Amino acid sequence: MLMTKKVARKKIWINKRLQSQIALHLAVFFALCCLVVFIDYTIFEELLRAQQISNEIGKFNGQTSAHSDFIILATTYGVALLVLNLSFFYGLSLYISHRIAGPIVNITQRIQDLQEGKLTARVHLRKGDYLIDIETSINELAETLQHDIREIKQHPEHAQAQLDQYKTAE
Repeated sequence: MLMTKKVARKKIWINKRLQSQIALHLAVFFALCCLVVFIDYTIFEELLRAQQISNEIGKFNGQTSAHSDFIILATTYGVALLVLNLSFFYGLSLYISHRIAGPIVNITQRIQDLQEGKLTARVHLRKGDYLIDIETSINELAETLQHDIREIKQHPEHAQAQLDQYKTAE
């Protein structure tokens, strides 16, 4: 079993472009969360102010049902807003995770194809996806393997000579 030494990271930026993209998406997600909470608070505050005004008018007119109407309105609004916010945040989270997980799944599938000998397999990511650098590296590796195997098949004597050269070098 091969033991690997744990190495402490000395740099914060491992892949500046990738980390910047993820950080930007998460910052936008957090900002939208804060904005929605602020809007919710503002609307709820206005409903509370309307309820207080309604109570004052009700006291003046001798009506007492304004308070129960407010409770029903606030509860309905609260539940609807909760469902709406959860749906929005779930959709946004799904979008961000898709932008990260999609390329990883694609790359993993292409590596498995290469392991199975399908040397024409290439990684194809969408513009703006994460891990574009890895896409390029894997595709270049696949092309090199495909070229080398084609050369070996066409000129087996060169391959044998190269192999013999490696054996004597050891």
